[in-house]
Amino acid sequence: MPAYPWLFTKKINFDQIQIRVNAMAMLGVPYGEAVIQGMASDFAQIQAREIAALIDNAGGPPAAEIWDTQVIALIAYMRRLGTDIFKTPAEVPAEGGSNVE
Repeated sequence: MPAYPWLFTKKINFDQIQIRVNAMAMLGVPYGEAVIQGMASDFAQIQAREIAALIDNAGGPPAAEIWDTQVIALIAYMRRLGTDIFKTPAEVPAEGGSNVE
């Protein structure tokens, strides 16, 4: 597997996160109300700092140097995949009935 060295230096654009979340929410992605209300960037930054601190505490690069890099975003995504796969999907209420007979 390639090393992908740019993931350790390329910064995350936290300003775009809320815009993307808003677009996905319009398409029906079930984000929580706080995220939809403009907190997505704040939540992402908190999560990034927590992951970077875990890496720092385990002897990796200092958290202050990596918390806002794309490698942290990739780790956050992979962690989410690893936990969401075991969750039971929420029931989505049908709007206006169903076409299934």
